Amino acid sequence: MAMKQQRQGDIPRNTHNTPRQSGQADNAQAPRKRRFLGFGAAAPKNEPPRELKNTRRSGSAAGKTSAQKKDGRSDTAKRRSQTQDAVYTPRRADPAARHKANVAAAILGSALCAAGLVFAIYSFSRWAMTSDYFALKEISVTGNTHVSDEEVVRLAGLEPGRNIFSVSLAEAKRRIMTNHWVAAVTIDRTLPSRVSIGITEREPKFWVLRDHTLYYIDKDANLIAPLESDNFVSLPALEIGPGGENMLADLDAFMEKVRTAKLPFDLGQISKLRLSAANGFELYWEKRRLVLSLAVEDWEKNLAALASAITDLEKKKEIGAVREISAADGKVWVQRDQ
Repeated sequence: MAMKQQRQGDIPRNTHNTPRQSGQADNAQAPRKRRFLGFGAAAPKNEPPRELKNTRRSGSAAGKTSAQKKDGRSDTAKRRSQTQDAVYTPRRADPAARHKANVAAAILGSALCAAGLVFAIYSFSRWAMTSDYFALKEISVTGNTHVSDEEVVRLAGLEPGRNIFSVSLAEAKRRIMTNHWVAAVTIDRTLPSRVSIGITEREPKFWVLRDHTLYYIDKDANLIAPLESDNFVSLPALEIGPGGENMLADLDAFMEKVRTAKLPFDLGQISKLRLSAANGFELYWEKRRLVLSLAVEDWEKNLAALASAITDLEKKKEIGAVREISAADGKVWVQRDQ
């Protein structure tokens, strides 16, 4: 059987002796239908890319495709790049958290320093309380006249050889103040072995008789101590008559004025001072056995008038015949011997 030569461009025919169904020849000549293979399936051979198949896209989609072309990266590449940036880009520290961390570090450092300081002080104190280097060797007492040094040291509870840090200065001061002569006290500790005690004593101004005993009293009429031979001081006796307690506030100023007034005697010649509402201030001039009285009201003016009268009587040599001189309202009355 003669075979026809196949021409170029003819569709190859099935040379196998297989039976054809009806219509197969017509289907062979018809163009092939494109089958939908599903998303993500490979496009059939000889088909154009999917990007070129759908030509009916919206303007935004077309713009996006155009932007992708210009950018040169697909959406997947961009998401991958963004994910990498999110992973590897370092985060900025929170200022509040950083401040809290700094504060916590500062507190911890301060606590450690404080703990070290406390330990150092504790160690030093234990050594100082047992070291002979801080043994008490010198005790000095100043300002005392009526209280002896030995009495002050005894009251303070001090003794040589005692550790200087074991001495309670507050307790020593309290014990010294129990002595009635002491008005104030200061205690200084000088390392390594010296303690200094400063005493301020009450100044006695008068004697006063209480319960058949003479006492020293100060300018405010406060009792100091009983009158004894070892602390004897010659002072005028104070007697407080009816209403005289109201004159105690002016007593110190009155005695100072008497001391500085131009009188022919000093306070050592006054043996007694009596205060009363009726006669005011009454002074007993022991040498002349003379009573000098001044009214309380405007007593400074009365004292000046009294000093002038006494000076005049001294000049006239008539003072020996006088037994009492009184001054009131700036005037002076003289009572002579009968």
